[in-house]
Amino acid sequence: MKLFLALYLLSSYFCSVSMLQCLKCYSESGQCNTTISEECEPEHICGSMTYSLFDPGHNVNNTVQKLECIRRSNDDLLNTVATDVLFYSANVGILYGSMLLFSCEFDNCNRIVGLYNSTPNGLKCLTCDSYSDEVCNSILSCVGYQDHCLSVIRTNISISMWPWGNKNIFGCASKTVCDRAPKTSIFGEVHCCLDDLCNRV
Repeated sequence: MKLFLALYLLSSYFCSVSMLQCLKCYSESGQCNTTISEECEPEHICGSMTYSLFDPGHNVNNTVQKLECIRRSNDDLLNTVATDVLFYSANVGILYGSMLLFSCEFDNCNRIVGLYNSTPNGLKCLTCDSYSDEVCNSILSCVGYQDHCLSVIRTNISISMWPWGNKNIFGCASKTVCDRAPKTSIFGEVHCCLDDLCNRV
């Protein structure tokens, strides 16, 4: 009887410690100040995302934050085992934005958030001043994690509601954007380089 009781208590202990608690919040104001947590299902870890997009020409200034349990198999953007943080950041002159992804595996650890880093890092890339520019030769100062010059060379495919039409796109991007972007997509051929003004076509 004592053996069964000991096994029951031991199994209850392991079940209780295996249920991870994560903060839960969704905010379109960029302010996730919460103490509310949720109990995660098995094979889930804690995650947080901060997404910022700015388009001054269209009066867009959005920052969204989300904290929740995430399925471990959906964590491919981080490729994490325990705790990891990853920034995606790009600026194509007309609009710019960033995304922070964070995951961790202890209770309520997903409080971390990240905002667009506007500190110049010294790299300069070519960009466009407007959606209608035929030649993009303006010089853009890259900021934060944007350590590559970016060019997206448009193909013959036309995308409705795409503000650039069939024009090329130039600007700054983080290594994470360059590594994750497919070399050929519906948006065009993506090229990244490391030197000043190297994204000249």
